[in-house]
Amino acid sequence: MGNGEWGMGILPAALTKLLEPHPDVTVLAREADEAVLVALLKAREIDLFVARLAPIAADPELALRPLFEDSICVLASRAHPLAARKRVSWDDIANERWVVPPSSALSFDHVQRTLHKGGLTMPRHVVQSMAASVALGMVLQGNFLCFGTYLFHEFSGLKPLLTILKIELPKVQVAFGAVTLEGRDLNPLGLRLAALVTELADAARNGYGSGTVHATGAAKRR
Repeated sequence: MGNGEWGMGILPAALTKLLEPHPDVTVLAREADEAVLVALLKAREIDLFVARLAPIAADPELALRPLFEDSICVLASRAHPLAARKRVSWDDIANERWVVPPSSALSFDHVQRTLHKGGLTMPRHVVQSMAASVALGMVLQGNFLCFGTYLFHEFSGLKPLLTILKIELPKVQVAFGAVTLEGRDLNPLGLRLAALVTELADAARNGYGSGTVHATGAAKRR
C-alpha cells in the first residue's frame, strides 16, 4: 500500500487498529507523490494507496473509493506569536513566512480553491515543498506557517507541538480515499483498512463539528 507525501496522519492510526487482531500480517507501506504511486499500483507492486482524490486525472485503469472529506486549515507552532490569539484575520498572516505546496501537488489545488472562494491570494513569502517533513520542520523550528487539514492535525504525531490558527477560511471539502486498480477487488484486510479510515474520520468529525470533516462510504469509479 502507499500514501501521499503528507502521510495522511489518519493512516497509521487505521493500520494500528487493523493489525491488532492480526499480529502476523506484514504490511509494506510506501510514501511518494501520487504519480509514483499510480505507477506502482499499475505495476501491481502495491494494492492501493490513500490520497486526495481530486484532482487525480481521469484514468480508466483506476477505481476511486472515497472514504472521507476534509477542509483546509492553517497550522502553526504552539510557540508562534499568533497561536494564542482567539481570532486571527487573513491580513494578520498574509505576510508571515509560509511553507506551501508546489503547483504540481494535489494539495495545491485544494488550497487554491479554498483561498479563491474567500477572495484571498496565496501568501507572498513562501518556501515551496511537497514533503510534510520539510513543512512541519520549518513550522516548528522557524515559526513558519503552513496549510494542513483538520484530520492531518488530529492524527499527527506532532499534534502536541502544533495548533490550528483561529482563522475562518472558506470550507472547501475535498474527498480523500483509496485508489485501486479498476476491476481488481481488495482483499479482506484492504477492505477493513478502508472501513477503519472512515470510522476514524467519522469519530474525529464529531469532535470538530460539522463543516470540517465528513466521512463517506460511497465508491466512485473513473
